[in-house]
This record gives sequence, C-alpha cells and structure tokens, in this order.
Amino acid sequence: MRRLLAVTLAFAAGGAVLGVAPPAPRPARADEEEDDDGPPPGPSAAPDAPKVDDAALRERLGRVVHVPSFGLTDGVITLAYPLAEPVELRAFEASGWDKVDVRNVQGQAQSGVGMELGAGSRNVGRLLHRLALQGDVEINVELWIAHNTPSAVICFLLNDKVGALWGQQLVRPSNMRPFGRSAPPDVLLFKEERMVRSRIVVRGDEVVVTCQGSESSRHTFDKGELRSIRFGIIARNVRFVLRGLQLRGTVDASKL
Repeated sequence: MRRLLAVTLAFAAGGAVLGVAPPAPRPARADEEEDDDGPPPGPSAAPDAPKVDDAALRERLGRVVHVPSFGLTDGVITLAYPLAEPVELRAFEASGWDKVDVRNVQGQAQSGVGMELGAGSRNVGRLLHRLALQGDVEINVELWIAHNTPSAVICFLLNDKVGALWGQQLVRPSNMRPFGRSAPPDVLLFKEERMVRSRIVVRGDEVVVTCQGSESSRHTFDKGELRSIRFGIIARNVRFVLRGLQLRGTVDASKL
C-alpha cells in the first residue's frame, strides 16, 4: 500500500516538472463573444423631402393669383401686382368697402392707375388675398391716401392675429393693441398724398417691419402664431390708392 502511494505521488510530481498542459478552457457561448465588427453604425440618413411638382402647382395657382406671370421654384412663389388691370381684383376677397376699383386716379400730387379702396365710418373695409403662404415670407406694399380723416385706420394683415398698423407698428388687428413697446405709427407720413412704402419680413417666428426704408417695428412671436400667412388690409374712414403689392413665400398648397 505504501509503495502504491509513493508511485502515485512521483507520477504527479513528474507531470508538473515535464509541463503537462492543463485542460483546454471552456468554449465561450455565442452570447459571450465580443463584437469584432467595429463601432455600431450611426443613425440612418433621413429620407429626402419630396420634391414639389412646380408644374402642377403652377396650374392650380393660375386660378388664384390672376397675374400674367409669376416666379415659382420648389413651391416658393414670387408675385408682383401692378394693380393696373381689373382682373387683378379677382385675386382678392373684398367686403365692407364703399369703393373697390382699379382705375386711373387723379389727385393733387399723385395720379395714375391703381386699386382705389374707400371705407366709411359705418363699416370696416376688408381686403384679403386668396393665397395662403407659410415659412419665410416677404411683403412689400406701396400706397398713397386720396382722402384722410382724423379717425382713419389702415392696417395690413398677416393673419387674424397679427397686423401692421399704418404699415409701421405690429398690432393685434382685433383691437389695434401693439406687440411689445414699439413706437406708435407716424400718420403724418401720408400727408399731401405722399407715396408710402412698407416692407414686412417674416423669418421663423420673428417679424420685422420697415417703412420708408427705416425699421419701425420688430417682434418675436410664440411658435405657431405665424404658421399661416394671408395678406390683407382692413380700413375705416379713409380712401387710398394701392399702387403696388409684392408677395414672396412658400405656397400652402393644402389651402388652395
């Protein structure tokens, strides 16, 4: 018995000296294997936005804008109304006016063809362009006053909630209360039939108004307040001549 134990111990010691390899390690399971394919792929690229079919859109716009020609690129329209032909009136919805006409108006200091608009004290005249725009929008308006009164009001509309009083001060059209602390409009700019030019630029949620080349009002609105823009004019106790109107912006095709 002692001899057998000695032989067993000697065999074990000899194996250690000779460097007998230990059993092979257990193979790793599939869920334990490392990923050798490199870093995970990044997010897939967003699909390209569908291209606007300008040809199909142009055909639909022709029934709304009523001008001989207009620019259209990727859904962005550029319109210029000379306001010299009666057919241009069909591009607008008009209500509450005592006078709406395209004709040759003769004044003391101004004369020429334009859209003549007159509103009295009983009703508010409302002119609304038929085309809805969205995104970045630019509006240029040129007019002169043929007959003024102390209680006269002219306000350019961007929509039902935002307007530019006398083409200068951003206000709420429902009550003419201003946004922010901008200076009140200078009505004397219109005296003696002076031609007055206003420019309204919408960039995102900000609106900037310039009149006669100088900035007169600026305001940043809450998100969504300028989602849809439809140019218009409301007026009371005044008669004036619209001599030019230019519009530029992305067509809201859903409202055609």
